[in-house]
Amino acid sequence: MPHKGGIQNFDVQVQVSSAAGSPPVYPQVAVRLYTNGGAPITSSANGTTISAVVAELSSLVPGGSSRALVTAISSLGTTNELVFKPGDPPRNRAFRMEITVTPYAGAQFSQPATDTNPGNDVINFWLMRAC
Repeated sequence: MPHKGGIQNFDVQVQVSSAAGSPPVYPQVAVRLYTNGGAPITSSANGTTISAVVAELSSLVPGGSSRALVTAISSLGTTNELVFKPGDPPRNRAFRMEITVTPYAGAQFSQPATDTNPGNDVINFWLMRAC
C-alpha cells in the first residue's frame, strides 16, 4: 500500500567529542523511546524485538569530534533494519526520546572507556506523534 503522508524518517544528528589527552574512543549512540509513563516503547521486525536503535561510530581521536546521523524512526527502510516504525510511538500522546552516547575502548564495543564528563552523555526530548 502506498504511503499517504505522515512521517517517513525521523533522524537524530549527534555530535560527540573526546577530551584532549585521553586515549582514542569508539562512541556508541543509542536512541530509546519511552511512553509518558516511563515504559519502554519497543518495535518488532522479523521476529526480533528492539528497545533501542544503536549506531556504533568509528574511532574518535583525543580532543576530536565527530557527527553522526542516526535514523531512529523510519517507514522507508527494509523490514530487516532495526529501527522504530512510525506506528510504534503512541498517537496524540507525548513520548520521550532518550539519546545516550557511551564511549568504548575498542572497535568491539565491549569495554567501556573512562568518561571524564558522564553528565553530558544523555539527553531527552519530549515529542508527540500527531499522525
